[in-house]
Amino acid sequence: MNATDSQRSSDAPAKAVLFCPDCGHQSRYDDEWRVVDARAATRYLCPSCGAEIAVRPRFETPSLTARSCRSLRETWDANVRLWQSVWQRSVRLCVPG
Repeated sequence: MNATDSQRSSDAPAKAVLFCPDCGHQSRYDDEWRVVDARAATRYLCPSCGAEIAVRPRFETPSLTARSCRSLRETWDANVRLWQSVWQRSVRLCVPG
């Protein structure tokens, strides 16, 4: 690494800095930017001029609630009973008796 490389890296802003292309405002992403949470996306707006800087889509992540766990358990139990029944019938058909 030479002197120009170290100088260039010290001049570069941190990765956490957002820039407004309209007015040139810059600051950390968690500093003064207006954050608008909507159902489908989160929008970042410039605090100086109101320009939209970034739009991040929101994805639904299902959480395991007690109700969904109970439903999952009931489905599992029903499938186990079904396969037990199929297996028992197949054994009866295969075993002479």
